[in-house]
Amino acid sequence: KDESVLWRELSKGHRSNINKARRLGVRIGREPFSGDGLNAFVRLYERTMERNRAKESWRFPKAFFSNCGTCLGQEHVSLLSAFLGEERVTSYLLIHSFRTVYYHFAASDEQHFALRANNLLLYEAALWAKAQGYKLFHLGAGLDLDDGVYRFKASFSSTVAWLYAYTCIHDSGRYERLCKLRDQWDCRHGVGRHQTEFFPAYRR
Repeated sequence: KDESVLWRELSKGHRSNINKARRLGVRIGREPFSGDGLNAFVRLYERTMERNRAKESWRFPKAFFSNCGTCLGQEHVSLLSAFLGEERVTSYLLIHSFRTVYYHFAASDEQHFALRANNLLLYEAALWAKAQGYKLFHLGAGLDLDDGVYRFKASFSSTVAWLYAYTCIHDSGRYERLCKLRDQWDCRHGVGRHQTEFFPAYRR
């Protein structure tokens, strides 16, 4: 879509918040997916998970994030951040390939929510994706149509679609080993075994 269409499809609230962030001097920058930028993102992500009392399954070690760059390739992973002066207030980890940029992880500093930097960063991320030649900016999903996260994402565009999850074990040997390692971890930490349909089982 043309930039004028992207802007027009934003909700009135998003347009107002984006303009506010710009007036307050919030700037957007892309950083290398390594070194200080990656370390700062991980710290901000950890604080975000603490603030939201996220489940353990969302509390990834630093190696998980660095492996995104190592395994996917630096050309397929980007860090986009919003700054006030030199202070990072919001960051996104984006994965991109072929026609699509995927909004993978986000982290933010609660002390700067009033800046509305998250609104600006999401819009600027869409413009960045468009400038790089990508056709789609996939924002992910929410739990249901009344979920606040879903409503926030849906109010950025008129384009919505069903999101389907596909599960497949490609290497049963390694999968079983990871499940056993998870069982051993649970045992060491006094976590009782329980039946669950969560997939993959080692991330339950």
